Amino acid sequence: MSRASVAGLGAAGVRRLLGDGFTHDFPGRITERLDVDVWVLDLTGDAYSIVADGRRVIVAKRTPNWFRQNFSIAHELGHLAADSLCDESLGMPATTRPLLTPLPQSS
Repeated sequence: MSRASVAGLGAAGVRRLLGDGFTHDFPGRITERLDVDVWVLDLTGDAYSIVADGRRVIVAKRTPNWFRQNFSIAHELGHLAADSLCDESLGMPATTRPLLTPLPQSS
């Protein structure tokens, strides 16, 4: 099965692509069906979504709390699905860029 883009799909579109029973192995189903890699690591924060070398990646905190881990991954997946354009040179969604990059200096 090929991996589908999540950009601009919204929650209903992402859920349709994930199919039934996706919560059992949520990170695995995302990686299998969507154009997003999920890395579950020992982190101090909850989760992050980034663009690395042109790939969308969710980095989530490893936790024994299944619900918390899936919630954090779903939250980051929502960010990726909502932002259809990414500025890969900065590794951030285009909608975030105006908030986090310096304003041009006037002459």
